[in-house]
Amino acid sequence: MSKFNIDVGQKIFNARKSLNMSRAELGKKVGLHESTVKRYEDGHINSLDIAKLKEFANALNISPAYLMGWEIDEQCLDSLTDKEEFQLLIGEFGAKGDEFKKCILKSLLKLKDKESWELVAKIIEKLAQAEENSTKE
Repeated sequence: MSKFNIDVGQKIFNARKSLNMSRAELGKKVGLHESTVKRYEDGHINSLDIAKLKEFANALNISPAYLMGWEIDEQCLDSLTDKEEFQLLIGEFGAKGDEFKKCILKSLLKLKDKESWELVAKIIEKLAQAEENSTKE
């Protein structure tokens, strides 16, 4: 079992859970049995099929680039819809372990100047708007 397969599986799992979707529901969307979806989530699929990963990404409303673990540059972010950007951010946060989350919270606690907090407020506002838009759809 490779670390890459485990990472991809964890992202599939986190995205599915954030949508309150069962393995059976996801399996139906991507044409797989729920036991095979579990094997993907657990990182037990030896050879990951790119076309199938794209189907997973579409079914989970996440970008294939996020699922593959590729870095997203500013140009890519600019081309994402608000919903895609929100899913990317939530997925990335959910895919990371507790240490990553602690690091983010510690960084936020270190912010002292008004400009930094205004930036954080804008980010939170954008996330809230994106979440609101995604629940309307």
